[in-house]
Amino acid sequence: MSMLLMAKAMSIKVGNPLRKLVLLKLADNANYKGEAWPSIPHIAQQCEMAERTVQGHVQSLQKSGFLWIEKRKGSNGINQSNIYHLTLEKGEKESLKSGACPASSDGATATPHGESPAPHGANAAPGDGASAAPRISHSFEPVMEPKPPLPPTGGDEGSSLQSQKTKTAPPDYQAVLQAYNDAAGNRLPNASTLNDARRRAIKRLLSELAEPTPEAAGKYFQYFMETAKPFYFGENPRQWQANFDYLLRSDTLLKTREGAL
Repeated sequence: MSMLLMAKAMSIKVGNPLRKLVLLKLADNANYKGEAWPSIPHIAQQCEMAERTVQGHVQSLQKSGFLWIEKRKGSNGINQSNIYHLTLEKGEKESLKSGACPASSDGATATPHGESPAPHGANAAPGDGASAAPRISHSFEPVMEPKPPLPPTGGDEGSSLQSQKTKTAPPDYQAVLQAYNDAAGNRLPNASTLNDARRRAIKRLLSELAEPTPEAAGKYFQYFMETAKPFYFGENPRQWQANFDYLLRSDTLLKTREGAL
């Protein structure tokens, strides 16, 4: 998750509450470069809307300049999940130029060019208390503004010691293991034990993710489950299955990112 992108996406106006929710979900999945590759079914499940509705909002966001879509195909020609490149500043500038999202006198945002509030039959919320559009104010963790670093000398000594302790805190190995088990479900063998080899592998994996957190690891595990071929789930002559140790490998992460599994 990129908190800067989340904060930016929250602050801009896209003209429709459900479209804003889709944009926030893409920002939630994006790395620091603004690249996200969740599947349409995953977005639909998280945003509690139909896949067709999600596709309509994604196309509208692309048309408005808030993102562009890179279509991918694997080596066997099968379509892989698209990569969504977020271009929030460009979209915001284009919206301001065209006046696509003007604010009304009561602060509400108008729908651009007479477009229905929610494409493909989705019902937008007409005002406070409407139930069609999920409330996004409680759907995500609050964005914490970064604090300026303390000067080399002086400042709050207690805060400085706390900052140093935070920097040197070990990874939450158990949370990463649990994130794998949550993603694997009953499709892959669950992991139950942490040893030194697994701790080293977890630490290396976190260093290779966009953010070194269990949440980022969980998104990687989930993406593997969504995109890997049946071969990795035991549909092969040896009935071999991927497992926790296999997903901790650097080459597995790379292949997952490149859609080479």
